[in-house]
Amino acid sequence: METNQSIKFPYGICDFKSIIKENYVYLDRTKYISQIENMGKSILFLRPRRFGKSLFLDTMQNYYDIAMKDEFNNLYGRLDIGKNPTDLHNQYFVLTLDFSCVQTEGGVDKIERSLYNHINATIQQFNEKYQTALKKTINVKNDNSMWSFYSLLSCVLSTPYKLYLMIDEYDSFANSVLVSGGQTEYKSLVGQNGLLRYIFREFKSATRGKGVDRIFATGVSPVVMSDVSSGANILQNRSQAIQLNNLCGLTHDEVKLLLGQTCGACQFSESKYQEALEMMERWYEGYSFDLSQHESLYNPTLCFYFFQHLKELCTYPRIILDDNLAPDEEKLVFIKTMPGGEEILWQLIEGKNIYIPEIVRNFGLKKMLNAADQDNSFIAAYLWYGGVLSVKGETKKGKLLLNVPNLVIKKLYIEQSRSKLLPSAQLKNIADDVSSQLYENLNMAPLAQFVENKVLPIFSNRDYKYANELTIKTIFLTLLHQDTLFMVASEQEHRRGYADLAMIVRPDCRKYELFDMVIEFKYLSLKDLGMTGVELSQKATDELIKLEVVRKMLDDAKKQAIRYATSIADEFRISDEQIKKWAVVGLGFERLVWEMMD
Repeated sequence: METNQSIKFPYGICDFKSIIKENYVYLDRTKYISQIENMGKSILFLRPRRFGKSLFLDTMQNYYDIAMKDEFNNLYGRLDIGKNPTDLHNQYFVLTLDFSCVQTEGGVDKIERSLYNHINATIQQFNEKYQTALKKTINVKNDNSMWSFYSLLSCVLSTPYKLYLMIDEYDSFANSVLVSGGQTEYKSLVGQNGLLRYIFREFKSATRGKGVDRIFATGVSPVVMSDVSSGANILQNRSQAIQLNNLCGLTHDEVKLLLGQTCGACQFSESKYQEALEMMERWYEGYSFDLSQHESLYNPTLCFYFFQHLKELCTYPRIILDDNLAPDEEKLVFIKTMPGGEEILWQLIEGKNIYIPEIVRNFGLKKMLNAADQDNSFIAAYLWYGGVLSVKGETKKGKLLLNVPNLVIKKLYIEQSRSKLLPSAQLKNIADDVSSQLYENLNMAPLAQFVENKVLPIFSNRDYKYANELTIKTIFLTLLHQDTLFMVASEQEHRRGYADLAMIVRPDCRKYELFDMVIEFKYLSLKDLGMTGVELSQKATDELIKLEVVRKMLDDAKKQAIRYATSIADEFRISDEQIKKWAVVGLGFERLVWEMMD
């Protein structure tokens, strides 16, 4: 492994010029500039938050900007595009709008004013930047940024050059309004007379010989663009193009290279390097934007967060989820408000797959509201665009199989489950206490009693025909999830089958007195038991365990736990003996019985 003490990771940096000039790590994506150039003149490119969209847009801005012509060789000379540049490099005035700068609070009037102010401020900067190349001065009108925009175009038309309009995070502020519960405000912005629809209509009009030659816009989902479609249907959504799959995100080989350099600087052994790589695979990998799943990608922000911490301290970050991804949880909260949305989230928390015929390219809020209770394609697509759902394969019938990409995103889902099962801070504190008694002291009783008394009653009104061990498993997964100490895997596939719940101590937490565990769950309905809920609640635990049907379920669960533990021990390179194996059987939604194997 290569040792490089001076390696600089661009964590949180999206300024291409700074990255190149200050010798930060730059993973060359410039070959995609020519590919996008050949795709058309107006492109919409969508990726999840914190996936490198802004950096790529800035890379394009510097490439096409006439003001950066003298810097071309210094910036791009060693990169793919510098070795084979297109004819259009440094041939445009570039106006870059960043809609993430628009405030989202204070009502529609303040949002619109903030948008106008941002556009005007950007145009003023444009005027100052290009004043020597422009033959006229742009007239910035404070109360109407589109007037300012057309004044800018008038100045551009008086030169030999044209304008390249770039819009970063085109849907940022509108999405923020939407997911925060402001559907009325959102509709006012994107509706028939909405400001956002008006602005995109003007941008489209400007491509008809009025000075704008190309548009490149980034964002997260197509929802906003679909809702302003009458004004923005000129943009081609090329987000699923096979050739652009690796444009944003880190490949496995890139992660191996950078991790090798960092581990070398820390003088890690080869086995320690492999341990770190496996951690990153489980926590950060699993994204694919090419539906044929040619290559799985890592979240770049999370990787650089991990690398930076490892470089500085030669230890893994205790908090594995970077706070920059916290807003993604808002998408899950928003989906819960959609018809059928909560049911889909619960299926994913339980470890079930979602099956849909395709990732829908264009859909607006109306389709999500009207069709979600009959067709989960729109909600699944929204989650896929947001990076909290990933394509994992295809069925024999040709449907796409989707599930949660990795353990970091799994935690976001589990937080939704915690908010449902533990609605108060007091309950959360109690749950944490009784859970720790299991993985610290192998004492299941306090946790089981808490589930019986405080959690199962939440489900008492659910239709019993849908109840099974998945419900019980999900409750335990939610309560036991502690990613600062464990890698918690649910329904994880192994060579010999599936483990319902595996809790494996993180490699950096082996110094603590904690137990690796595998828990196998079974479920018996009241009908299976031949009892009523009242009768069941009155039985002692020892008496229930002696029932033949219960005894059989416990024994079956034990056999499965033993079999799965062997496979898990091989995968995580730990001894089978150190994994504590549990069997838990849910009896209706009233009781639990359990046993640990010696």
